[in-house]
Amino acid sequence: MYPIKLTDKEFETLQKEQFSYPDPRVCLKINAILLVAQNVERKLICTHLGIKRNTLVPYVKLFLAEGVEGLKQNRYRKPVSPLKDHVEPWKDILTNIRRTASTKPSTSLSD
Repeated sequence: MYPIKLTDKEFETLQKEQFSYPDPRVCLKINAILLVAQNVERKLICTHLGIKRNTLVPYVKLFLAEGVEGLKQNRYRKPVSPLKDHVEPWKDILTNIRRTASTKPSTSLSD
């Protein structure tokens, strides 16, 4: 696999952010890179982090190509629901139901 040599600055940055970065997936990538840089066996890294080897390799390639900032970028696929087209009509229906339900029925006998 690809060897990683961290500069002191990169190591310090990764150490600070490995548990504190707001996106847990970025923290996972950072942990993986730190372990690879310390020459931990790849199989052990994958077992420890709960990832597959075909997940670890792109993390390493990303780090080698773009550095620490590349790891922090959100490149996750955001699937689009097939129900997305039906959101607006249902919002209208539910809004009308709420309006109808919020009007109190008359309680007087003369009505």
